[in-house]
Amino acid sequence: QVLVHMADYDRIIAYVWQQIERKAAEGDPASAEVVRKKASTEFVWRLLKGDVIERLDHMKDGGDPVGQLAQRISRKLDVPLDVAEREMERLVQMGLLKRESAKGVSIWQWS
Repeated sequence: QVLVHMADYDRIIAYVWQQIERKAAEGDPASAEVVRKKASTEFVWRLLKGDVIERLDHMKDGGDPVGQLAQRISRKLDVPLDVAEREMERLVQMGLLKRESAKGVSIWQWS
């Protein structure tokens, strides 16, 4: 009986989420913000779960460091570059990611 209730709960959650996504697609700003936050949370979870930041190789200094980071993350997580750029910029601005640079190379790490 517990499994039946769990299945009902899952169906209800899926239905509610579909409604939120539909409203977001129709232009509802509150729903769009909920969708954006969920996508952002899932993105960061993938970074953390896979130790993606910790496993990055050193990067040569020069150019746009956040852009270079986003390119690597985009490839590793197989997400569109604009998504990786937006999320990496947000994490850096929030102070959650920092870059250490020495002898012409940089590494990124969680703060």
